[in-house]
Amino acid sequence: MLRAIAGIVVGYLIFAVPSFLVFRLTHVDPHVPASPAFEAIAVVYGIVFALLGGYLGTAVSGKQNALDCIHDRSNHGRRCDRLNDRDRN
Repeated sequence: MLRAIAGIVVGYLIFAVPSFLVFRLTHVDPHVPASPAFEAIAVVYGIVFALLGGYLGTAVSGKQNALDCIHDRSNHGRRCDRLNDRDRN
């Protein structure tokens, strides 16, 4: 349970801190319309850190990645069912 909570906190911080810093370091007010170029860069930057935060948050929590279950067609998902049963205990 504590690992899951730590994973959530770590994932959030990996996304939130760089998002805060991009506006702070560039001196751009996040509540005012910015140039289209800056908005495009900020969106890509946000997507990258959201994915990184989700991936590392999952790794810290020790839970199985959902993509592993989706791509695990060789044994018809039995591996995922077994791991999900373990997580419920």
